[in-house]
Formats: sequence, structure tokens, C-alpha cells
Amino acid sequence: MEEADDPRLLVCHECWTLLFSRDEYRTVCQSVDESVIYEGPSYMIPIKAVEDSAASGCSWCSFVLSGARRETNPVPLQGEYLTIEFSSFLSRHMSTPAGINCATAIVNYNVLSGTIFVREDSVARDIVTAREIQTHFNSDRASNQILEWLVDCDGHATCPSIMPLTLPTRVIDVSPADHPDMPKLVETKGATGCYVALSYCWGLDQIGLTTTSNLEMRKQQLDLRALSQSSRDAITVTRSLAIKYLWIDAICRRQTSATSASQGFLEDRNPPEPAVQIPFWTPDDTLTSVYLRAEELYDDEEEPINSRAWTLQEQLLSPRLLIYATHTLQYQCREHTVNLGNSIHAPAHLESRSFLGTLDGVSEEIRDQVVGRAWVDIVRMYTQRRLSFQEDKLTALAGIAEAFSSHVPGDYIAGLWSGEVLARLLLWATRGKGYAASSTYIAPSWSWASLDCPVFYHHFHHMHTFKLYHVSVISCDVLLDNETLPFGRLRSGELRIEAYIRSGHFEGPRSFRWSSMSSSSASSVDQEMFATLDDPDTQEEDLKCLAIARRTSEGGNMQITPVIDGLLISKIKKSTRYRRVGSFRGLHENNFQGFKRESLTIV
Repeated sequence: MEEADDPRLLVCHECWTLLFSRDEYRTVCQSVDESVIYEGPSYMIPIKAVEDSAASGCSWCSFVLSGARRETNPVPLQGEYLTIEFSSFLSRHMSTPAGINCATAIVNYNVLSGTIFVREDSVARDIVTAREIQTHFNSDRASNQILEWLVDCDGHATCPSIMPLTLPTRVIDVSPADHPDMPKLVETKGATGCYVALSYCWGLDQIGLTTTSNLEMRKQQLDLRALSQSSRDAITVTRSLAIKYLWIDAICRRQTSATSASQGFLEDRNPPEPAVQIPFWTPDDTLTSVYLRAEELYDDEEEPINSRAWTLQEQLLSPRLLIYATHTLQYQCREHTVNLGNSIHAPAHLESRSFLGTLDGVSEEIRDQVVGRAWVDIVRMYTQRRLSFQEDKLTALAGIAEAFSSHVPGDYIAGLWSGEVLARLLLWATRGKGYAASSTYIAPSWSWASLDCPVFYHHFHHMHTFKLYHVSVISCDVLLDNETLPFGRLRSGELRIEAYIRSGHFEGPRSFRWSSMSSSSASSVDQEMFATLDDPDTQEEDLKCLAIARRTSEGGNMQITPVIDGLLISKIKKSTRYRRVGSFRGLHENNFQGFKRESLTIV
């Protein structure tokens, strides 16, 4: 990938004259102060001229047309002219490395974003810090980079020090002293040491499992030919890092039966989409070029491994991760996520690097709100993932729950937490379409774990404060399947509370009406109130609105009048108990004036 000798020849005469030679463009290139908003150059040009220039090799016209032809959010080409404004060269929030590595243009009032990068020998290397994506990482270069990451990470204030830990019951010694090229299983007997753990999707044709019949033989030597390619790749990487021990679930735990790890993870990745070169002015007014590629934000939740529920706790509880992603090799710690070779990492959303770290040093005054927001994120991510066996719903989250428990003053109750934080956590919602209840008992109806489908919390959960609204939790009883596993499976659970309740019913899918009145309460439901059933295909009558939380916003630009959010519950036939069937949000407090608090049990 060679840089152009004369950057002016990268673009057509019109693009050079109307955009890249103008003083406004030079200013945008040199706008290293992100607190200042610079007005970039803009111009109009016939669509036909752009198409002809792109066909003749103009890189900028080609980039603009690629935005019109992209699969998601294409730029509409309406009329005879395009209005183009080159908006900015900026760094994106949460992206790495730090530097001016993103570009934004406005084409026909639609945003067209791209990432930029240069070669290591470019004169713009100090301001444009990103480099090309690396797709080959079974190499000494990759191993050396990993070692550098580990050294740097050991100095991060937000990351725990690298030190020996109590080893798992069994580990693989990847380079035994007597035969370094013959790995074997070892019983650790409580010893300490540093080790690597492999987190991966097993697949349906898993090979190389440790069973009762081969356990003793594997303590003498592991036959690499009998292992999956992923296991062999993990041994290769661990050796390259000079770390002695490796833990792989399928090998270090005795399995009763086989459940694809056959592909491995060190193979080269597909090359990225081609980039174009455009002219660029350095701070000392030197004309050079940078590479520009249409931006596709990286969404780690689309990685195959992140579709599996069990891997979430492996990721969140590990202080450091080497991620062999679908496009490149990444290193993730509590400080940041970086790519091999310093290619740009621009996440599509806030990443879940350190939920436990956000709870350290939090004052008691805001602890419940911080805890609630962190757990909301965990539940959202977890329920998007799949489980082979629904009865593992709570078990596969138990490690995270146990780690969380030292930061939460309340008790763990069926995937939620007791205390003031319950005001927020009870208010999960479903997407409606795709609703599915678990076919076997997993948790009570007021827990998200009772469903076999994704749940979410509305976006304002990250901005608003939730506190229990005159709610008294009389008792919350959960019967564990195994008393020695307090974060595991349940046999039953019920929540007995005293709170404000008002009867209502749906008139159509969106219209909710009160069935009970008082002399001082509002006679009609607030227009801002929004009520939904968890299962939109059911017909529920004689519902009760159970006021759970008073929601407010404090500070910032998103002030709201305090509102009441809560649950829709329905009485179980031939019983005095209730079950959750939906939720509501946005009621004003006067809707419950004149009503008394009632006691009831939800199962």
C-alpha cells in the first residue's frame, strides 16, 4: 500500500478546486482542538459529474458514491446536484488509539462517516495515529505485541496487577520441564501461578474431551492430534507468552459426553474493504495523503462467541482478554480495548469492560443507582445470548452475581437484588415480538429469568434516578434447588409487598383505562403513561397497576416531572396470589391519591 507521490492527482480537478485546496479544508485537517467547532468547506456538484469522476479514478467521488450505495442508511441521490460539506476530522469517543482517526462529511444532509489511517512512515503519523487493520496474527510480531500490552497493562491504575492466583483444579502444563514439547494435564492441589483460560464456542462436533477413560493418560501426555484446532492454537499462544499453564473447559474438566472448536482461531482473517487515499494537510502545511475507508462501527455483540450465555461471565470477570475477533486481534482490559498494529477500534456502543470497577469507591448516597445501572446492562447483554439448556439460566450468571454481591447491600433474589435497587430492576420489559416464556420453571414471573427471550430496560435507566414509591417489601422468599449454591437454580419464589394499587384494563392494544376511582385521584390515565403487556398476544382483563418506583432526573438537560413506574399484575385463577403480565411507566402521583396501600403476593 503505497502513498501517492502527488496527492493532488488522487482527486479530480473539481474536487481539488472545490474542496481539498481550500483554506477551510486545511483548517479542518489541522483542527486538533476538539473543543472548537470548525466550519468545513461545502459545495454543490452535479451528480453526473461525480459519477464520471469516480469512473475516471477520483478517490473522493468514489467515496461519496459508496455512501449512496451502502446497504445501511444509504445517502439518497435525489435531483441533479449533490450538496457536500466536509465536516470534520475528529477522534471518536471511546475509540483507540487516541488521535484524529475519523472523518465526517455531510452529503445531501446525510452523515457519511469514515475512518482514516496512515503508514508508519507517513509525515502525518503523529496526528493520524491509526494504522491499517492487521489480519495475520499467527506471528512473532503478534506475540511481541501481546507481551507489550501485558507490560503496559500492569501499569494501568484501573487494572489489577498481574500476579499468581490459585490455579483451577486441573490445568494444562504447556511446556513441562522434562519434555517442553509434550503438554500434559496436572492436578494443581491448591497451588498458585499465572495461567491463561480459553473462552470459546464448543459447537456440535467437539473433539478432544477429557473423560474418565483418558484422564490418567493425559496426566502423562496430551496427544495434540486428538485435540480441536482451537485447543492446539491456545497452547501455541500460551507458549509464545512464556506462561506455563492453560485452562480449557473441555480438557481440564472431566466430561460425561461430547456436546465447533474444530476451526481454530489463528487463521488469517479476510482482508478489509479497500480504502481510498485523499489529500491531507499536516499542521506545518505539508500536503500529504491519508487512507479513508467507509466506517463500519465494530459491534462486539455480533461476534459468534458473544452469542453464548456462558461466555459473558468469563469475559466480565477476566481482568484481561485477548480477543481473536472476526476482523483482527484485540486486547481488552479495564483501561481500554486496542487492536493489533494500532488499527482503529471504534465500538458501536459502550463496552462492558469493568462493571465491578465502576462500583469501587462509590458513595452510599448514589450506590443504589450505580449498582442498578450496572446490573441493568448485564441483564440486557445476558438475555440477548443463547443457552442450550434453559435450566442453566441463573447458573450461567452465577459467577457474575457472586462477584457483584460484595458491592450490593441487598440479597440476590432470582436474578435481581433486594433493597432500594429493586425499584429499578423490577421494571424490565420485552420487545413484544418474539416473546417466549420458559417451558420449565426457572424463576418467578417478576424476574426476567422467567422468560426465554431477550429483555431490556428503557434508555432512560441510564439517566434517571429510581426509588421505591411507598413500597414495603414484607418478604421475598426464594427456594434454592441447592442451598450450597445461593446464586444458582430455584425451585420457587414469591415476593410479598405492600404498595399503592389501582385497577385498570386495556381498550385496544395501546389504550389503557382505569377501572377504579376515588374522590381525589385522576379520572383518566395520563397521556404520557405507557402500558405494555409482556406477551402482546394475550388478552388480560382486570389488571392491577402496582406502583413500584418514583422516577426523577437530577441535573443535566433532561429534567422531568417526577413520575411513577410499575408493574401490571393479574390475579391467578382460584388463588389469592398474582403474577406479573406487563409494566407501565410515566404516571403522575395524583393517579394514586385517595387509594390505600394494599398487601399482595406475586409469584
